[in-house]
Formats: sequence, structure tokens, C-alpha cells
Amino acid sequence: DIIISGNDKVGIQATKEYLKSMFDIKDLGILKYFLGIEVCRTNEGLFLSQKKYTNDLLNAAGPLEGGLAKTPLEDAYKAHQQGEKE
Repeated sequence: DIIISGNDKVGIQATKEYLKSMFDIKDLGILKYFLGIEVCRTNEGLFLSQKKYTNDLLNAAGPLEGGLAKTPLEDAYKAHQQGEKE
């Protein structure tokens, strides 16, 4: 896999054409994902995120829908600050 990036559209196109003449390549268009990293273009530049990878990892550990977690505390436990009367 290769990413071709820059602000010179003519140069990018020339690079693609050269690579096509040397290798059997497929242009996948605007970059959205690369090696598990999501790429979002903004006015300020590129935003890189591993949100999908993180969600997949969490989903593999168990459903993310929520629900009550088992804890060693009672359901109705009320925390008090140190020195405060219960």
C-alpha cells in the first residue's frame, strides 16, 4: 500500500501515471482508512483517529450497550467526604 499526498495536483497525477506504467496498481481515491487509522480531511488539515479500532476492540471484550456493572459495593451505597456524618 502507498499514500500519495501533496498540494500539487499535477505532480500527484504524474506520480500516479508513472507508477501505473511501472506496476499494476489500483487508485482507491481519497484516503479514508489506512492500516486501521481513520483519516478525515478538515479545513485545518488531516485528522487521524483510531476510533473504529478502539470500538472493535471494546466490542470484542463485550457489548457496549451499557447496563449495570457488577461492583463490590451495594446498589444504594452513598459516599461521604472524610469527616462528614453519615
